[in-house]
Amino acid sequence: MIIHLLPFLNKLKVVLASGSPRRIQMLRDHLGLKQLRVQVSNFAENLSKAGRSPQQYVMDTARHKALDVYQTILRDSKAAATTGSGSGGGSTGAAANAVSAAVDLVISADTVVVLDGTILEKPSDKSDAIRMITALCGRTHHVYTGVTVLYAPHLKVPNRPAPADFKEAAAAAAAASVKPTTAATASGGGDEPTIEQFYDCAEVTFAPNITAACIESYVASGEPMDKAGGYGIQGLGGSFVSGVRGDFLNVVGFPLHKFCSHLEQTFVALADSNPSATAAASDDSPAFQAAKAAKAARSKPSPWADASAAAAAAKK
Repeated sequence: MIIHLLPFLNKLKVVLASGSPRRIQMLRDHLGLKQLRVQVSNFAENLSKAGRSPQQYVMDTARHKALDVYQTILRDSKAAATTGSGSGGGSTGAAANAVSAAVDLVISADTVVVLDGTILEKPSDKSDAIRMITALCGRTHHVYTGVTVLYAPHLKVPNRPAPADFKEAAAAAAAASVKPTTAATASGGGDEPTIEQFYDCAEVTFAPNITAACIESYVASGEPMDKAGGYGIQGLGGSFVSGVRGDFLNVVGFPLHKFCSHLEQTFVALADSNPSATAAASDDSPAFQAAKAAKAARSKPSPWADASAAAAAAKK
């Protein structure tokens, strides 16, 4: 998906609006975003669940996290540039340059467990963790992760039509009269970023024969306390799981495949919207170089498509 773009992506200033060790590991260590910077959002994560589907809830929370971190970077960069330039002229240009030098992308995510339509977030205490895990035993539940990718305005990433999954969630929110925060109202002025959102969902089944002693010992280990639904599938909690349908990494807390797919599509769209800039050999902007590479890769025939066509022809 984006492995061929990593040389360019690693020249961009990418910020993860999360302190989750699992997300940091997936993006920095597994995917290879070596320059990834972590800045934890101060958003309280207290949105009302009333009228929000799980899909809309995780996407709204992820959006707020990304905007909170972006606004903080924006404010701090402008303040530093204004202070450095003194009271003389040119401070506006200096502030704009400082912002473009501070961040290119902000990535955020939010994960919840849903059982019987009820959203389960992180347990409030050990008793709550025991209650959650007990309720999951012998049942199949859903894990939703919403992801926001915020592109700073200087990248000139075009606004693309919302993906089908976002439209579905937004329609549900509109029917319930829930008004999502928009980039324009949240960031203000000429500093409006381009925001893309999506969600993923996986089904997880817990074994039915988990004893109370096992659950209590697991909770005593401390592992459940910072995890949605009160368990970590990548740790001891994985011993409770008898089956997963969907992206395993989505259950861990970040749908890596879908993220890479969306990122690649965005850079292809950037190439399509700026044909003269991306065609210029002298343009060494990492974003435009990534756009050119993504576009070039997409223009080549897919080995998978060729194999599929050959298999179909052989059946005739």
